Amino acid sequence: MDLARVGAGVGAGVVLAGGTGARMGGVDKARVRWRERRLLEHVLDAFAGVDPVVVVGAPVADLALPGSERVRFVREDPPGGGPAAGLLAGLDAVVGPTGPGRPVAVVAVDMPGVEADTLARLAEAARGRDGAVLLGRGGRRQLAMVLDPDRLRAARPEGPAHGLPVHRLLAGLDLVEVPARGDEGADVDTWADLDALARVPVEPVGPDDWQRWARLRLEALELAPAAYGSRLADWVDADEARWRERLRAPGALFLARVDAAGPDAGMAAVQPDDAGRWWLVSMYVAPTARGRGVADALVGAGATHVRRSGGSALRLHVEPGNERARATYERLGFTAVDEADRAAHDDGIEMLRTLSAPVSS
Repeated sequence: MDLARVGAGVGAGVVLAGGTGARMGGVDKARVRWRERRLLEHVLDAFAGVDPVVVVGAPVADLALPGSERVRFVREDPPGGGPAAGLLAGLDAVVGPTGPGRPVAVVAVDMPGVEADTLARLAEAARGRDGAVLLGRGGRRQLAMVLDPDRLRAARPEGPAHGLPVHRLLAGLDLVEVPARGDEGADVDTWADLDALARVPVEPVGPDDWQRWARLRLEALELAPAAYGSRLADWVDADEARWRERLRAPGALFLARVDAAGPDAGMAAVQPDDAGRWWLVSMYVAPTARGRGVADALVGAGATHVRRSGGSALRLHVEPGNERARATYERLGFTAVDEADRAAHDDGIEMLRTLSAPVSS
């Protein structure tokens, strides 16, 4: 990524992070974690070499990125005014209400696929025009753009911008449309959208894959015996017929790799109980693959299968004291179930993730 190229074309940055996250249960999207980092940190990576950068939204402490001291937080007045109000508040914060300025890059916090190269392409396309906007799937304009601040100020409405649609604010501007590459045009409106961003190859498996499944399962039982109900001694001498029988169980089983040509690095299964509740089981990520999106991809594949099977929630158990696993599942949208709502009665911590409507194929 050419940071000098970004800095040469963009004078300031604005991240829009004031949304309600309604379709994700009201979470603050800026704090939602994907691949071990918050969405805000992924988006701010795209602004490396840009100074200043303003985030329009609630403050987020301890940003895990270099140069975080150049990032400051502001809010539109009143808060919750929508992206157009946030955009204008960010503009005022980075270049002032009247002064001239170099082009301003604007990105929504729920677009972690936007990179420095994305902003550089938008800046180059915007030369001689009022700005440039990224086109996502289906030719939809996304909240990723580079704008001429003087032209944007000229389009500013006389009255308050609270609730003003972005397309109305930008209607009079001459914007170049720049097609997205890869996932850079994807936005995260739902947990399903977040799952879909996982770039780790995940493969559904069956009885004929028993040797691959057995290798990882035995490794999991050996390295993390306290995390599972089964014991290594129960399976270490299992024959082919027994492994094949396990892989014929109702539900779906998945293996993941860090890259398509590499060895299997993670496993998981989803299966229904007698009451029709779906459970995530046999989850394991090899130590060398942790922190590389494997858990995200496996949970995403499992959640997609459950949704397409008509399920509305996914449950799991975490052994008490396994704080690492619990933190991972919380990052992926699971919450601990109250005692009165538990589906099982054992000593484990039961967690649940509510799933959105089925996604289309």
